[in-house]
This record gives sequence, structure tokens and C-alpha cells, in this order.
Amino acid sequence: MSAFERKTGLKAWASRLVPLAWLAGSFALLWPVLSRQDPAEIAAYWTSIEPAQWGLAALATVISLGAVSQYDVIGHRHFGNKISALRGRAAGVAAVALGQTLGAGPVVGGLVRWRLIPELGAAMAARITLFTTLTFVIGMAASIAAIALIGGPVGVTAWAAIATLLIVTATFIAATLWPCWRFRGFRLEMPSLRALGAAILWAYVDIAYAGLALYVLLPAELTVAFWPFLTAFALALAVGVLSGTPAGAGPFDLTLLSMVGLTLPNAPETAGLLVALGAFRLVYYVAPALLAFAYVAFLPRTAPPVLSEAPADTSALEELPRAEAAVIRQNGGHMAYVAGHLMATWPTAQALVGLFDPSEPPRPAFFKDLARQARQQNRFALIYKCSARTALRAKAARWSVLHLADEAMLRPASFDLQGPARAGLRRKLRKADKAGVTVAQAARGDMAALAQLDREWQSRNGSARGGTMGRFCRTYVARQRVYVARVADVPVAFVTFHTSALEWTLDLMRDGANAPDGTMYTLVATALADARAEEIPQVCLSAAPACPDPSSATWRGLSFTMARYTRATGLRQFKSAFAPTWVARYIAAPNPVALAVGLADIARDVLRPPPLTARAPVEFENIHVNDENNEVASQSAA
Repeated sequence: MSAFERKTGLKAWASRLVPLAWLAGSFALLWPVLSRQDPAEIAAYWTSIEPAQWGLAALATVISLGAVSQYDVIGHRHFGNKISALRGRAAGVAAVALGQTLGAGPVVGGLVRWRLIPELGAAMAARITLFTTLTFVIGMAASIAAIALIGGPVGVTAWAAIATLLIVTATFIAATLWPCWRFRGFRLEMPSLRALGAAILWAYVDIAYAGLALYVLLPAELTVAFWPFLTAFALALAVGVLSGTPAGAGPFDLTLLSMVGLTLPNAPETAGLLVALGAFRLVYYVAPALLAFAYVAFLPRTAPPVLSEAPADTSALEELPRAEAAVIRQNGGHMAYVAGHLMATWPTAQALVGLFDPSEPPRPAFFKDLARQARQQNRFALIYKCSARTALRAKAARWSVLHLADEAMLRPASFDLQGPARAGLRRKLRKADKAGVTVAQAARGDMAALAQLDREWQSRNGSARGGTMGRFCRTYVARQRVYVARVADVPVAFVTFHTSALEWTLDLMRDGANAPDGTMYTLVATALADARAEEIPQVCLSAAPACPDPSSATWRGLSFTMARYTRATGLRQFKSAFAPTWVARYIAAPNPVALAVGLADIARDVLRPPPLTARAPVEFENIHVNDENNEVASQSAA
């Protein structure tokens, strides 16, 4: 036998022996108490339990286990499993009912979930079990700390409860700032804030009603206030769960008896509490376990319902009013139908972001459906950089709306270099012309030079932004309209545009250290001339941050800080040289909390984007539009 096999075997034996040691040690400590009990007194307490008490205990058990079942729903949403909420809840209840009664909860729970939802596979069933276990522990810790502070700490200090809440708060902060952890090829996605909040809520409901199920079974003579009792029960439950013994037997009883008998006022008779514990185990553990066993053993194997809806292909981007929606080709977004409206969506760690505007003016059902789809992913709903029309309809749907940015819009058909508003632009163009700058669309063989320009630009300006802002990637750039500036036939700068029949939108802007003054202006002016020739209705020079409320000193300060941090001031000056029409863009969410969380999530992904996935080299194809200088990126190149 190898050393690894010996080590693994010892570990397996230890995992079996630890719960048994807990059980034996607890009953050894309990034996002096148990041996002193009078059987007649035990029988009298047992027969004194009224049918109403049994009924209330059963009802509280149903509510408690119903709360526990929500963990599986949260887990399936986290992993994107297309499992109906009803099947997820049923599997969750059965897994918990059998796991908590038999012990070895994670192993039993994984097997039960695999049996009831076989299309998950063993690996995913294990992942769901691990996810539900970890989120329950977080929720249980937060709930017990809150219960202890409300009901008066029993057996623990207020400082311990506060420390626990601080640890849970740190978990929330970690999920916000670092939603994805990568280590040596292993990738761990933290639960979203919505998932963690739901976990705490359902853990509180679970513990409160489980405690109530035991509380209503106490004999009438035992006068114990509910909140102190619930605190003792919650702590005993935690000890029982962590021990891994079947139904928490031993550690749970020892902890509860010690806390109730020693620290609570009007301490009950031990015999009455022991009888209540026995009745509680019948109602809360044995009966659900028997029902779950019958459900697992005799459930017929039938084909699961198909819940998946085929997402729209990215070719449907042409149907959207905004060309910038093509950024989903890089940020992990996809096309989706929201209440019949086609929309580009981008799932961040905390939000399901609807980018820009849907394919048609949104109806009231649109906002409800977007919120529903976000909820099914444990995310908040958000609409980012939408038009005033969509923002007004979001307000009518009682969503929170904020003026976020202004976009620089140009009409190529009416664009004219003359006039005082574009005097600065004319000077920049003359400087570039004198320096020998020429501009043409990207040609085959340019990709390596453009990649080098991008590296130079990042070495001077820092890492490129991400999220809703494009980053240089060969497969991404090859599907855009790309203009390259050259001096003496050497590329010195380039810009890229998202394109559609309705609009072109400026995306990447990269210049080398030797690019002459006015080069970037010449690149954009050349693109405007081509857009006019191709009868493109409008060209968007992208957005610049706006102050939501200029009358507020707070908003003015925040906007100024953000503009300075994102280097937005220079970009706004650059775009202003073209004398564009500035069009307000808005962000909308169902409530202020979702708005703040979603906006922070987008800011994190923009300022600190994940690394791009390595792609196979892609080159531009030579497609002649008017002459050999008009070479564009082939749509099939990527």
C-alpha cells in the first residue's frame, strides 16, 4: 500500500471516528443527568404533549425545511443550471432531511441530489452540496450572532457576536472587491451579494422556526422566554451541525441542556426538556427523513423538463439601435430576449446588465422580466447607458434612474470642418498633415504593429480599461472598422469602431510615443468622411462621465474625482474639438441599493478587468472597397 493510500485511508477513518467520538463524549457527560431521571416522570411529560403542540411543531418544521430548500435554488442559479425551482427545492429538502438525520450530511446530500436530478452529474451534485453547505454556514453564523445580540448573549459574549458579524461583513466585502479567485488554474467564483443576503435571510428563518418547533413542545410548566431560548437553541444547533453526528445527537443535547439549565432564568426541569427534545427529533428529523427516503426510493425516473431558452446569436446585434453593443463579443455578454425585446446583456458578479437600449421601445413588462432574469442568476437587474426614452419608461416602472454620462454624437451627412466651433480641430489636422500623417483602413499584415502600439500605449498610460470598454484582442479588433495612421509608412496610431447600418461607435484609441500632434484627430476625421460616403446616419465618439446633479456639492465632488481618476477630462476635450451634440445617457435599476451595487460592480470590471483569454493569431483580410487603401477587417476573420 502506498503512502498516499495509507494517508487517504487514515483520513477516511478519522472522518468517521470524529462524529462517533463527539457522540460518545457527549453522552458520557450527559449520563449522570440521564441516569437520575424517573421513568414515570418522563412518561407523564410525554403524555402531556397536546395534539395542538404536535401540529404547531410540524408546521414550524415545514417552514424551516422550506427555508433550507432555498439554498439549492440559490446554488443552481449560481452555477447557471437550468433546473426548475420546484425540482431544486424538492431535492434540497430530501438531501437535508436525510443528511441531517443520518449524519455525513455532505456525502448523503450529494448522493441524494444526484439521484433526484441525474442530469446534474456527480460532480455538479457535489458542487451544489458544497455550495449549499458553505452558504448555510455563513448564513447560520450571521443569524446566530444577530439572534444572540437581540435576545441577550447566552454563554457567549456580545463581543463574540459582534466579531462574527464583522467576519461576515468582510465576506461581503471580499465578494464585492474580488468576486473571482484564481490560483494555479483553479477558478472560484464567490457567491453574489444577493446570494449571500438570501443565505442569511433563509438561515434566520430556518433557525427561528426550528427553534419554534422545539419551543412549542416544551411543557406548559417550563416558563422560558422565547428569545433567550432561541439563542441557546441556535448555538446548540451550530454545535450539533459541526459535530456531524446523526441529528446532532449528543453535542446538541449537551449544549442545550447546559445553557438552558445554567444560564436562563426560570430554568426548566431537565425531564421536561428531555421529553421535548425527543418529541422534537421525531417531528424535525425522523418524520422528514422517512418521507424523504420514500421520495428518493420510489421517485420514477422521467425525462426532466427543458427550461433552457436558446440565446440569440451575436449576428442579431444588427437589430439593436446601438453599435456599441458589440462589446459583448469581449466582456462575456450575450444576446437575450427580455419580454420579447432583443437586448445585449452582460452578467457581472453582482448584476445582470442590460447594455444601452433594447431593439424596440421597452414596454412595462420589459422591466419586470429583466428583474426576473437577474433574480434567477442571483444578480440585481441594471440598465446601463440607456437613452432618455428608456430612462423615462424605467421611471414609470418605479425604477431608480441616474444621469450617468453624456455621449458625443455626430451626423456625418452634416459634419463640416468650417466654423469657429471646430477651429481647434482644423489646427490639429493641419499639424498632422505637415508631419506627414496618412490614414487608411487596416491592411493584412498590420495586426502585429497594432499589438505593439497597444503595448506601448499601456506602458505609458497603465493597463487598459475593460468591461464596457474594448481592449486590444486580435479576434475582437478583426471584426471592427480599424483605421491606422502612418508616418513614412510606419504605423504610429490606430482607432477602432463598432459598426452597424445605423451607427458607428468609437472604441479603441491607441497611439505610439512618436505619433505627431493631431494624429488621433486625423484618424477620427477620416472615419467621419468614410461614414458620410457610406451614408451612415450617425457616428458616436463614445461617452464622457457626467455629473448627475450639478447643484449638489457632493455629486460635483464625486464626479470631479471620478473624471480625474479615469482620465476622462482629456477625452472629453478631445471629443469636444469635433463640436458634437452631447446626448444624456442614464443608468437604471429596480431600487437604489441595486443601482449602487451594480454601478460599483461595473466600475470594478472597467477599472480592474479580468485577464483576456489567449486567442489564436488572427489577421486582417484584404477586402477592397473602393481602392487598395480601403482595406477592412473581414467579418469571418474572427
